[in-house]
Amino acid sequence: MKITNPLFSLILIAVLLIGGIVFYYREKRHKNTPQNPPIPASQSTGLIIQAYERLVTLAERIGFKSLISRFPAGSLSTVELGEVLKEAIRNEFEFNLSQQIYVSEKSWIALSDLKDQQLFIVDQLMNALPKEATGKDLQEAMLSYLNADQNASMQSIVLETLRYEARQIIINS
Repeated sequence: MKITNPLFSLILIAVLLIGGIVFYYREKRHKNTPQNPPIPASQSTGLIIQAYERLVTLAERIGFKSLISRFPAGSLSTVELGEVLKEAIRNEFEFNLSQQIYVSEKSWIALSDLKDQQLFIVDQLMNALPKEATGKDLQEAMLSYLNADQNASMQSIVLETLRYEARQIIINS
């Protein structure tokens, strides 16, 4: 297929020309931007340890026992409480997104997997309960799930990973 429309060719040339100009000025501006001086090692170690502390707190807060104690079922239905819990998990995680620049990729992936697992389990438990189930029924199902197998949740593994890496940083600094 050959395009012979001169208007199309003119528009294509204009787009390429504008794109080239924008790219040139962005690169020029980037080269002229002063670079931040490196952070002294003692300060960066402190920032890294603080990031691990925040992520340990995050892992604790998105655990089922913590969620159940912070969000009582009251008169909520299973679906309503499930949505509240899932929103709380997402909000906690999003609030700590910036911490990923301070921690190892392994730790961040483990924490992301924990968040995804918690959301998945809440969904599965909600779907397993009858439509007329209450929020209290969902809480009981969550506790039963945890009590059935200590390794049912990745939370303890993630917490141990975070604690181990933070200890290694402290020891090596």
